[in-house]
Amino acid sequence: MSEQPTLQQKTDPSQLTKKTKLSFVVALVVTIGIFQGATIRPGHVWGDDFAMYIQQAENVVHGAPINSSGYIYNPLYPQLGPRAYPPLYPLLLAPLYWKFGFNLTAMKVETIFFLLLGLMAVYCLFSHFLFFQDVMLLIAILGFNPYFWESKDRVGSDLPFFAILMATLFLIVEIQDSKKNSTRHALLLGLAIYLCYATRTIGLVLVACLVATDLIKLRAVSKITLIASGTAAILFVLQALIFPGAESYADQLHFSALGTYSNLKGYFWEAHTSIWPCFGSAASWILSIALIALGVTGFAVRVARNISVIEVFMVLYVGTILSWPAGPDARFLIPVVPVWLYYVISATRDIAVRWFRPIGMAAGLIVVFGSSYASGYASANYGPIRQGIGDPDFLAVCDYIKSHTSTSDVIVFAKPRILALVTGRKSTAYYQPPLDSTIWRFISNTSAHYILIGFTLKTEGAVLESFINRQGPRLEMVFHNSGFGLYRIRDD
Repeated sequence: MSEQPTLQQKTDPSQLTKKTKLSFVVALVVTIGIFQGATIRPGHVWGDDFAMYIQQAENVVHGAPINSSGYIYNPLYPQLGPRAYPPLYPLLLAPLYWKFGFNLTAMKVETIFFLLLGLMAVYCLFSHFLFFQDVMLLIAILGFNPYFWESKDRVGSDLPFFAILMATLFLIVEIQDSKKNSTRHALLLGLAIYLCYATRTIGLVLVACLVATDLIKLRAVSKITLIASGTAAILFVLQALIFPGAESYADQLHFSALGTYSNLKGYFWEAHTSIWPCFGSAASWILSIALIALGVTGFAVRVARNISVIEVFMVLYVGTILSWPAGPDARFLIPVVPVWLYYVISATRDIAVRWFRPIGMAAGLIVVFGSSYASGYASANYGPIRQGIGDPDFLAVCDYIKSHTSTSDVIVFAKPRILALVTGRKSTAYYQPPLDSTIWRFISNTSAHYILIGFTLKTEGAVLESFINRQGPRLEMVFHNSGFGLYRIRDD
């Protein structure tokens, strides 16, 4: 069996039946779901990953190739995203699109559903390692986290991936804990790993987790790992053949030590500003450093006692996102947070047992995280999201494009996927070009007809706005409002 916390049984007050425990967990998860559902905000933030997912779901409903869209992939700017995303999340969106059409609220309700499934999987997984009351505390801290609350208003694969990943880790622990080694269990595990990969490509790391865990604990690769990894690999290949596009993630692979260091700093910034906010910058720094220290302590203790796939996953996943050249993004921390909290709670309980009463540990964590969350919710925006499809200026320029341009026209814009989805036009993006001649060569290669500037898009918009100001008669302004300017590219 998995190693339980080194506490006397009498310190665990949860002498409850499994049914009673499950009832408490379901009640907590339902409460979190009500809170999340009651605070859904209309609209969507600018990041246009969601537009590609919706476009792919629309393709499924209409019987078109799932990877077809008006988005023209720019290999010079691979960080924006691949030619197409993995197929599972668009397939999950497709029934909603078929029933409700372009209805963001329905899609956000589905996102909340996956958050709740993920929390149930967290309960199943960490019940192997924590006492019941500690798992309840972990679920509450996770489910009411302000960043997870914000995430439910983003249509994307992050929370579905979180749910499937937690369930897969639970399956691995169950198989390893009970010494289940049948072919049926191996095939099921291979399918689960594939589902992670079919949701987000980084799910590939789970194959490495299986192999590494075996080598560490058994000094050999087990039969179940070979069958599961082989099954997953076959499904990976079939996906590449049937649903191509996601393999263009490989264009981003140019690792560097400097990039890893930059990501490390960036993720620390994300931790103390997005994941664990607190009143004032100094307090946020102190809180994040304390949580990192507790997390590292809990991790080290687990490794010393009995290393599991959880520790291997943490090393490989964190190592992957730190070395990934696209740059830090708080979304990538979502799978890390529950494991991080597990280590924090484990370390804090060890300290409490040695120096304080365990009940003081729970009360202390509630106060600390409660203060952090109070800060996050105090500064949160609860009204409609006035970006992208919630921005009247953007909708106005989209209406102009639909009525004054040809369906074959190509438009350069910083957010090409949302523009392609809303207008039905082809769109591509360019990012921080070193020379004007480079932009013109790109325009020529893509046969672009228009350039759309978003004046509020500080990075991408500012680059192209500066470029346009230097071009004179080669570009003609055909539409302008307070947020956007559309320029027609004149023929030479």
